[in-house]
Amino acid sequence: MHLGNRMDDWRPPGAPADFLAMLDPATGGTWPAAVVVMSDQLYNIERSPTAPCGVTGATVRNPQLYDYVRRASQAGVWVVVRIHPSPGNFEDWDEPPYPNHQLRSDTTPAGGNYCWGDHWPDPERPFGYHYFRAINDVADEMNAIHALNASNGWAEFGFLPANEPNVWWYNDDSTPKRYDAEAWRDMNDYFVAVYDYTHAHYPGVKVFTPPMAQQVYAEELNMNSCTPMGVEGQPGYNYMWDTYAPKNDGYTWNNYYWYGKESWPPCPSGGHHVSQHFPTWLQGELDFTEKPRIITEADLASPWIMGGGSPLADKDTDGGYLAAASLRQFAQAEGRADAIVFWLLTDTMGNLEHDWHEAYNDGGSARPWFNAWWPADEEWP
Repeated sequence: MHLGNRMDDWRPPGAPADFLAMLDPATGGTWPAAVVVMSDQLYNIERSPTAPCGVTGATVRNPQLYDYVRRASQAGVWVVVRIHPSPGNFEDWDEPPYPNHQLRSDTTPAGGNYCWGDHWPDPERPFGYHYFRAINDVADEMNAIHALNASNGWAEFGFLPANEPNVWWYNDDSTPKRYDAEAWRDMNDYFVAVYDYTHAHYPGVKVFTPPMAQQVYAEELNMNSCTPMGVEGQPGYNYMWDTYAPKNDGYTWNNYYWYGKESWPPCPSGGHHVSQHFPTWLQGELDFTEKPRIITEADLASPWIMGGGSPLADKDTDGGYLAAASLRQFAQAEGRADAIVFWLLTDTMGNLEHDWHEAYNDGGSARPWFNAWWPADEEWP
């Protein structure tokens, strides 16, 4: 389970129970196989007061959540920490629509430093690391978190250095654009550099592949239409072989699917398991690797994304049992992942897309689909 998107605590407003109760045997719940947590919601990252204001350490931001993930890890749960914010390190970080969108893969911050100041564009994001992060800054944060966890007697399972950079780092107006090969080559260089720097300086820190947004030029086929998709005649992954073959400690990807598309066979007859549409070499990497393979976000797609073709308009329809049966069928059919992390437990963003996916409503009550799905014993193939 992805543990959510909150910046305060994991307790419903005015309620004695907490959002983690159903995921914790200590409160009558069940451990998940794996969890994903965002770094800035679990940790405070300490920085030097002098430029470039690099990372110097980490402290616990949320004691309740930290205690949970510590005990979960000690019980064998895979705790994956997603580095956030992770905006890349672009030359034109302050020049929308980004006419010189070159991604640096060295240790120089594109904006000069990460220090606090009122000169950054958005007063709600008053630090340079909200806008750019050199490869060593990402590595330093992972190491600070790793060291803090070790001092408390546990270890995270690994780190996501970014999430869906093909969507969040590029658009159709930037130069290069998200469908230009140059963008994918630059991403490959960046994540290889993060991996190499981390392994050279911080043994023991595990760097997973960044999960790419599905159906945005990464795969060979669009799994809705079964038509070719890619970047200058190739799937985007083909430009990132180094990242997705030798330069990682584990594989991650995201997977949203339509109701009725839970089965494993690929296009044109089957379901929406996105790895079936990866290029052949990447499918081979996943099939024969001894590294962990984790879907870090999965769920029924909302009816207004992925082409608007999913027929389930409300996850709580029929008391949530339709959605629960679908999630169970999708998980049981998945043929490559060692663990599937569903998105998401709880959220304070307050937008329609997040509300569709969250397991708890804003008042703190578990949604009917979550009650129908989570407490039941899950059979893994």
